[in-house]
Amino acid sequence: ALTDDGKSFVTNLATLEAAEAEYESLKQAGVNAVKDLIDAIGEVEYSEESKGKIDAARTAYDALTDEQKEQLGKAPLMALVNSETEYAGLKKNATILVIILLIVVCLAILGGIWFLFILLKKKRKDDDGNDENKGKGKPVKAMSIGGFLPGVILVSQYLDAPYIALYVLTGVAVLLWISILVIAIMKKKQIGPFKKKDEVAKAEPQTSISQSEDEEVETISDEKGNIFQIRYIKSFTAKLIQSSEETKKYYEELKNEVLSYKKTNSRVSWHYDAVNAGREYVLKFAIRGKTLCVYFPLDPEKVEEKYKVEKSESKRFEDVPCLYRIKNDRRCEYAKELIALVASNLGLEKGEEQHEVYSNLPYEPNKPLVARGLIKEQKVQVNKPEVHHIDHLVDSVSVEEADKLMSDDDAEVMIEEDNSSKKHVGKKAIVNIDQLEVNFNDGDKVTLESLIEKGLVAKDVGRVKLLARGRLDKKLDVHLQEYSIQAVKMILLVGGKVQKTK
Repeated sequence: ALTDDGKSFVTNLATLEAAEAEYESLKQAGVNAVKDLIDAIGEVEYSEESKGKIDAARTAYDALTDEQKEQLGKAPLMALVNSETEYAGLKKNATILVIILLIVVCLAILGGIWFLFILLKKKRKDDDGNDENKGKGKPVKAMSIGGFLPGVILVSQYLDAPYIALYVLTGVAVLLWISILVIAIMKKKQIGPFKKKDEVAKAEPQTSISQSEDEEVETISDEKGNIFQIRYIKSFTAKLIQSSEETKKYYEELKNEVLSYKKTNSRVSWHYDAVNAGREYVLKFAIRGKTLCVYFPLDPEKVEEKYKVEKSESKRFEDVPCLYRIKNDRRCEYAKELIALVASNLGLEKGEEQHEVYSNLPYEPNKPLVARGLIKEQKVQVNKPEVHHIDHLVDSVSVEEADKLMSDDDAEVMIEEDNSSKKHVGKKAIVNIDQLEVNFNDGDKVTLESLIEKGLVAKDVGRVKLLARGRLDKKLDVHLQEYSIQAVKMILLVGGKVQKTK
């Protein structure tokens, strides 16, 4: 602001000019530094490193003065803005991808949990065969998905590492499905906790039971691989003993009801409990499967609409063809109405109420009931043992030769079961091979009756054991109760047959 004359009096102008030069140099250095930071961003990636470079360039640019920003120019600024925009787009795409993968992984986890539940939990069925759990799992699944997924997505937004939630849940899903695979294999092979409860040692028989309406069939196998089918034919009393408490209650209630009518009486037979009024049937009680059934002397078509009865096709119940199954309390009350209808048809009058106890029958398994004669037992071998053919038959054989020519195992397998024979009762006797050799001809059938007829055993004998002694050169068809293994070998080696009878 000085005049030229005034400026001539200033002797240290060089100091000002030097300061101005230094300031310009520093201003240019700041601009260059920002330009270098923007250039260092390079190719934008969705990473912490790239984000750090962009943030550093933006911080440095914002620290510039307006004069420096003008000096920097528009090109570096546009490069910085484009980098920020590109990074924001990459972040958005990555977030969408993470959310999609989180949903997939969460669904995999939920599916695994549901599959594991199905694998471990047996579905229960009600009395009508309906699945009690049917439809109950869907709301639970929907609620799980509805509450679980948004929570995971929300939490993941506040994590420093964008993929940490995905990594954790993926690990959970992988471990879960590996566990499912292991459990499925263990269940299929029935090992570990999935070992069958009824599995026993090899020396003990293995059993499986199937239940039908009128009988129970048990299949057993012994340590030799022989499979037998035992059929338990149950009496009405046995079925009642083994029925549920509810069935016993209905039986007691209805029996007291029908016996409250005058001139009625009950008679329990093998198949049913019949209630009569003189020579006329009032009803018959029977148990089919686990259900109490009442048969009435009514026309099913006339009462079917209200009571939902059935027509019995069994000849055993042809006098009482109207079948009514007692499944619940309501049906029990309807059965009383049917009893009243039959009583009216027969002209029966109601007497004093009956309060006899018929349900005090504790449960008993099959074996004690068989011993008491309340269950009949039939045992049949269902698998035919492998028949070992004898390569070389001989014309004559001794005990020592038989042991050399055939093993004990082969001989045992070739013993057949004669289930058609009647059961013999009496004391036990012993017969030797050489006695058969003398008293029977080639091709003869040897039985207990033929031994008694030939005088080889007494008439009161009911069981015979055949022992090996001497030589045998005749082909015999032997049907006896017991054998020594050497005797079996001798009969088979000369072409005969061995059958074990009752």
